[in-house]
Amino acid sequence: MTSPVDTSVEPGPEALGRLTFNCPLSSPRGYALIEELGLVHGARVGDLGCGWAELLLRALERIPGTTGEGIDLDEAGLERGRRNALERGLAARVTLEPGDAGAWTARIGAFDALLCVGSSHALGGTEQALVAVRRMLRQDGRALFGEGFWTTPPTPAALAALGVARDDLTDLDGLVARAEAAGLRALSVDAATQDEWDEFHAMSQAGLRDAARAAGTQGAQIEQLAEQRQAGYVDGYRGVLGFAYLVLAAA
Repeated sequence: MTSPVDTSVEPGPEALGRLTFNCPLSSPRGYALIEELGLVHGARVGDLGCGWAELLLRALERIPGTTGEGIDLDEAGLERGRRNALERGLAARVTLEPGDAGAWTARIGAFDALLCVGSSHALGGTEQALVAVRRMLRQDGRALFGEGFWTTPPTPAALAALGVARDDLTDLDGLVARAEAAGLRALSVDAATQDEWDEFHAMSQAGLRDAARAAGTQGAQIEQLAEQRQAGYVDGYRGVLGFAYLVLAAA
């Protein structure tokens, strides 16, 4: 039996360094989703809980003349995004702001396109996030909403590994219904494949190992965290938790 993980130990930025996106998303799917947003020259794109804003940067690269704003509490992630923007010649077209995503909810109709991928927790949960997205989106705009859902009824092991309650998420039909209740309609509904999930988990684990090596005397605690997450995925929520990509417009 292993000892409890010391939750006061936080992995450094190396823990996310192997990831392209901080969600189970392949590059081909990412570009396909960008195309579905229908961006045009001059469009203003927002990214709630942007992290290092990789999808936002790719959208700006893809569509000349677009501008973007992202907000996140993780300063290390924002710094990574700013470096990437500078290296890719996008620094003049994007602003990555430190702060709580909830600070943007008063910006009614501020964006032609809005990204909220794996960030609903920053806005109080799925339903509250969808309401906020609708409020911030222009009437003819589109949003990409990425959220977890149950592919099958969650087991106690899955709930324990994820640290959530069963009712925190719904099945995929329930997620679409929540979007409709918020005044949005789904233009497309897609979900991460098991290969995307496995790649995401593998790169997350590799990043934790990198963070453990960089942490010196605290490396053992991070290694233990990696083992705990490995068990939680394999024996808990693999094949139970899905991740949906909804392209949404105002109803």
